[in-house]
Amino acid sequence: MRIKISELETLQAPVIAKKYSQPLSSTLTLIGNFENATVAQSLASLPRTIANVAFIYEAIYKEETGRIQAGPDTDVEIPTGFYLVHVSNNLPLYTANLPFTVKSLTIKLNHNNGNYPLHEFEIDNLVKAIQSLRPTIQSLDLSNVYLDFNPGNSSHSYYAELYRQYLLKRKQLFKGIPETVLSVALSWPEGLKFLHKKIELLTLVQANLFSLPQKKLIELFDCISPNLKSLSLKGNQLYRLQRELLSVLFPKLPQNLQQLDLSENQLWQTTPDFVVTLFKNLPPGVQVLDLSFNGPYAPGFRQNELIRCLKEIPESVEELDISGNGILQLEQEKVKIIFNALPNTLKRLRFSEQGLPGLNPTQLKVRFSLLPAHIDTLIFSGSNLFGLTIKDFLILLSEVPKTITTLDLSNTNLGEKTQEELTELLSNLPPHVNKVKLNNNQLIKLGNSRFQAALSALTKTVTDVDFSDNGFDALYPEQFARLSNVIPQNIKKVTFDAHKFGFRLDGSLVPYSNNRYTRLFKPTSEVVHQKEFARLRIVLMQWMELVLAHQLDNDILFIIFKHLFNASTKEFLHMTSQLSIKLISTIPPDNINDEKQQEVVNAALQRIQLLEEEAYHLDLGRCGLNRLEETDLIKTVYDKIPQRVYSVSLRSNGFQFNKKTMKRLFEILVHLPKKINILDLSNHGFEKFHAAQLTLLFSHLPPWIKRVSLTDEKPLSPKSQVARRVWPQSYRKLITQIDDDLLKAYCILKDYTKDDSPFWRFLYGHWNRHFSAEITNLVKKIEYGNITSLPQLLFELEQIPLQNFAGSLSRRLAFLSYASKETFSFSDDPTHLEMETLAL
Repeated sequence: MRIKISELETLQAPVIAKKYSQPLSSTLTLIGNFENATVAQSLASLPRTIANVAFIYEAIYKEETGRIQAGPDTDVEIPTGFYLVHVSNNLPLYTANLPFTVKSLTIKLNHNNGNYPLHEFEIDNLVKAIQSLRPTIQSLDLSNVYLDFNPGNSSHSYYAELYRQYLLKRKQLFKGIPETVLSVALSWPEGLKFLHKKIELLTLVQANLFSLPQKKLIELFDCISPNLKSLSLKGNQLYRLQRELLSVLFPKLPQNLQQLDLSENQLWQTTPDFVVTLFKNLPPGVQVLDLSFNGPYAPGFRQNELIRCLKEIPESVEELDISGNGILQLEQEKVKIIFNALPNTLKRLRFSEQGLPGLNPTQLKVRFSLLPAHIDTLIFSGSNLFGLTIKDFLILLSEVPKTITTLDLSNTNLGEKTQEELTELLSNLPPHVNKVKLNNNQLIKLGNSRFQAALSALTKTVTDVDFSDNGFDALYPEQFARLSNVIPQNIKKVTFDAHKFGFRLDGSLVPYSNNRYTRLFKPTSEVVHQKEFARLRIVLMQWMELVLAHQLDNDILFIIFKHLFNASTKEFLHMTSQLSIKLISTIPPDNINDEKQQEVVNAALQRIQLLEEEAYHLDLGRCGLNRLEETDLIKTVYDKIPQRVYSVSLRSNGFQFNKKTMKRLFEILVHLPKKINILDLSNHGFEKFHAAQLTLLFSHLPPWIKRVSLTDEKPLSPKSQVARRVWPQSYRKLITQIDDDLLKAYCILKDYTKDDSPFWRFLYGHWNRHFSAEITNLVKKIEYGNITSLPQLLFELEQIPLQNFAGSLSRRLAFLSYASKETFSFSDDPTHLEMETLAL
């Protein structure tokens, strides 16, 4: 979605917000001078689907007139002109208002002299904008920040000083990139000297790196981040480098580098010795190598020379891109010879050409049928399916070898296809393909019905689908639940964006919340697989007991688990380890004898024995601790807890079942060892307790317990947990005559910001509202219709990084999250707690 800022300047904020949300897109590009503050503030209301933002700055052209002598007595007036680049004071406001859902930022500030010179520039505000980027911005593209200072007379002192100032500012720009930015793209090689050392992904865009002097190259390679995992040297004229320097420069790359892009470097214009030397000096851990579009071939670079080079590809390389090198256009026999020359260690082969002129689908079918047996993954990412129709593309796939079990259709614009086209494609995949990657196709645009229809058409042999980078992490939990429910039963494993999804305590899969307690709410990516395992866990545990009793071989077990869950060896070992842990029902038996109590003790001791050597957290959840009546047995468990453990979870032990189980909880709490200072009491319903009930519950805690969690939130001090549930009478007055839950929340939050008025906040003595801007943005999202339900609002509120958990905002959030007619505890005095008996 591309929008000129001038189109927004006369619009009201609600209209701008609506414009951002139409059409549904993951990218927003703004073009202009970035002076309008209203437009800057409107960015806070961007839809959650927008993860990538680009700012394109337009330079200001000024025209002047000058006079030249056309003859002895004649002067002629002619127009002249020049450009001014003055980055607006408001640019930092634009970056500051980007919501946390925006992960990637591109800034283009590109002036090419052409006919008119750059006369003035001021980019201090660009430097400030970059230095103050939000921590959520992880990717930054500055490859189009370039100013051309050649006015035609480079010796002119004015322009020489202008250029000197520019170099100084550019140094400040790259030096100011925050350490939270892990991916950087640049076109100025000298910028490598000023980047921080935590960079993991680096792209040098058309930087002509290898045209630099030898000494400068060595200096720059020494500056590359030691943590780098991916490096793109695409289009950097590698062919110009002296062969002797290959063994000097490339060994300087980080040893843990995993991906290397050497595309568009005209490698085939060099010699076979040059390419072989290059391959022999690549870092030992490179797994993905891009050699695409390195033609044309030099006159002496024949087929035999190409084969010799391909055979020298390092054994560590598992994925190779050989697109755009004319291989598929060769005669059938030559294609076969080249494919067979690929190293046996190679598993994945990529073809990313946008088109293959001169080849019809039948000819392509024959060539792809020649793939060697060691290739198990065929990648068409970025190819747009070679520009073929779905029908023709399926012809291409129809005779690929049966060893191809994974098909990567990422970034092929599938989100733009019709439902009929998607159905045709997914229902006719080769029967031996069991995994399909559909990453980065904006499938979120399909909506639930089209998404369901497309998935339902998937070939039944497909059991593993990757949906990463399709915008699904931008959905609210209930929206994502509707979408995930349409996934067919035959799919055993579904992968979403890594570390952006997870299971809550109730088992529901939701987009990951920043403020969840990570030990309780572990982010994950392969989700259906885990959810299915959780659903079948009790049955599997009973089955495992029989299996172990009959000493069934591990290899046979692995085959069964692979069929059930499409599990790898590592996942299999993890699951069998989990199944060995005994779970006890939260419902206690009517009669509790010594045998039943000993069963609980044994289950708890087993958890302690299975602790990893460095573990500091002990999970005693679902151990049946609500059955323990004897103090000696409680102490037996506690005495076995290693000294290093300072965090214990008592979740899901059914203490809330009745008065007897609550008394047993009090006994367990009183005897907690002094080494324990963090306690998890989640999944007991205690989060619904009001202040007086919690005060009574916490009165049984020993003084060394510093933090407690009652749900999958981060643990807080007992005092903060109580304070969050003491609400002034004013809250009740705000919502007394309102029935709609979202409207109640709207009024509570609008009161927090005092209608976004600093004057009224000062008047009420509430000038120190730390999150006034964030709450104002949420209030506006409700007004604009971007938030339509209370669960959506609560999910947004979870992302706010609270520090003062007894503060006004924290108490308002607790009021919205926990309050009900049964648990309201209103008081005009926040410090007053009315003690009462627990109503159990």
